[in-house]
Amino acid sequence: MPFLTKGKTNWKYILIVFVLAVIVGGGILGWQWWMAKEEIKMPEIKVPEEVTVDEQKLAEDTVKGYVNALMSRSRDNVLPYLTGEAKEKVQKRPPFFGISNPHLGSFEILSSKKLDTNEFEFIVREYDEYTGYGIIGYNDETLIVTKVGKKYLISSTKTGEYVDIKETADWKTYRNEEYGFEIKYPEKLNTEFISLHSKSVPPKMVVSSNISQLVCEEFERKSTVEFPTASQKKITVEGETYCRFSGAEGTAGTTYVTYRYSTIKNEKQITLEFTLLYPDCGNYYGIDNKMEKCRREEDVFDPDILAHQMLSTFRFLE
Repeated sequence: MPFLTKGKTNWKYILIVFVLAVIVGGGILGWQWWMAKEEIKMPEIKVPEEVTVDEQKLAEDTVKGYVNALMSRSRDNVLPYLTGEAKEKVQKRPPFFGISNPHLGSFEILSSKKLDTNEFEFIVREYDEYTGYGIIGYNDETLIVTKVGKKYLISSTKTGEYVDIKETADWKTYRNEEYGFEIKYPEKLNTEFISLHSKSVPPKMVVSSNISQLVCEEFERKSTVEFPTASQKKITVEGETYCRFSGAEGTAGTTYVTYRYSTIKNEKQITLEFTLLYPDCGNYYGIDNKMEKCRREEDVFDPDILAHQMLSTFRFLE
């Protein structure tokens, strides 16, 4: 469309050009204004953080469960806490392992440390006990606890050297200047039902000179109206030989058993005598499983160990 028509201004053409300029200019200004606007941010939706579990606590619970299972002496109780090499070792054991005396009676965790993101190392001290005597020794077991899925299992075990403990530090000392010896003894037993007779605290001791060989005439006598039950037998405890005499009498629901243990030291015969009181476990029938506990204690208690521990502290005075 020409700007001039027959010498006159074409206003219609000018109007069209103006409108187009406004549209183009307005678009450019509008784009600049829009881009300059502050970006409107949508509210941030926070996802709750995942609850984290104390990994070391999980590993420690596995260790405690494992040692408590060992104390039950049942293979099936121990296996759920193991994996890998540790599990293979226990699978070779019989269904029930260990003995009632001595037995694993208590433990403590000495240390723990994290090896990497999936493993911990624990050192556990495991104490052997004799019923009626207490702790007699311990060993330290090193456990590697590995994360398997969502739980921790013991993958490796290593048992340290056994340490023998003669736990007589709290015992009293009986000293006889006339015959020149001393011996340690307990004032009471670490038992619930069996106890020492009061006249056996301290125990009776006899030292006979010029005897170089232990003579032990073995016999066994059943109870009669005239004589109580009695027996004599040569025994060996931890390599030491003793002649053991025992005689039993019952009265008022309690059995009194007197024990005498003789051995040779420095060409002298040393004889230790004490009396134990055994209650009639049937008297506890129906009282919080006490009857079962009493019978179990009588089954596992070993007076030979008690005598051996006392005689192991015997010494002649210089």
